[in-house]
Amino acid sequence: GVDPSLASVASVTAGAAIAFAELVLVSRLMLVSLLSDRNSILADSIRAACIKSQQEDDGRAVVAVLGLAHVNGVQQLLMNVAPPDTEPPAPAPVAVFEDAKAAE
Repeated sequence: GVDPSLASVASVTAGAAIAFAELVLVSRLMLVSLLSDRNSILADSIRAACIKSQQEDDGRAVVAVLGLAHVNGVQQLLMNVAPPDTEPPAPAPVAVFEDAKAAE
């Protein structure tokens, strides 16, 4: 027959694996939510800086330095969402550098 202590160990191991999977899932959901919220804040700040620069018409560029986790989300928000109560700005070229060497 099956040793009862082995069955108990298998049960505890399965329970721990399920608990770990739940922890990973909840952590992932929280991270996605946090990144989404932060992306929105960053995009709004960049958009406001661009609008201010256009209004002042001083010829200065707006440069935003983002962590890699935010690049795609912020770019998508800036390219697809028009700011409320304003005319959409003229499209500008967007350069996304994969690493520091490409930026040089």
